[in-house]
Amino acid sequence: MPSYQLSAMCMIMRKREARELIEEVCDELAKEIGEDKAEVGAVRRESMKFLEEVEEERKMLQMAEVWHEERVQMKLVDVKVMLEEKYSQMNMLIAELESFLNSQSSNPNAGEMKKAGFLRQAAASVNELTSRGGSREEHIISSTTSSV
Repeated sequence: MPSYQLSAMCMIMRKREARELIEEVCDELAKEIGEDKAEVGAVRRESMKFLEEVEEERKMLQMAEVWHEERVQMKLVDVKVMLEEKYSQMNMLIAELESFLNSQSSNPNAGEMKKAGFLRQAAASVNELTSRGGSREEHIISSTTSSV
């Protein structure tokens, strides 16, 4: 075989080896790209799942906060109703005490009058408490809410 044919054959063989090597590298790169795409997809799905969980927890926390606020409001209403009942009872007792004192003024008994005087002072001090700087209910409610 002539030398130019031999050199052409060698060159063809080298080109074939180079092409096979390039094809092998391309196949390997395509395989790695496919694996990377799969990994990116898995990471994307995992991050979406995480975001959904975070959103769900945020909604649960908001709901818990709403329930807590409703519970506090219900307790405040209960306390206000109870205080209004007690205040009404106290006013009735004050009226009865005043009536008693007025009826006893014509027939005084020193011991009972002294007791009645103390009761009148106690009732007056409670009424005085309500007339200073806001109502008794506001004072008691504010002290109740700080302990809730």
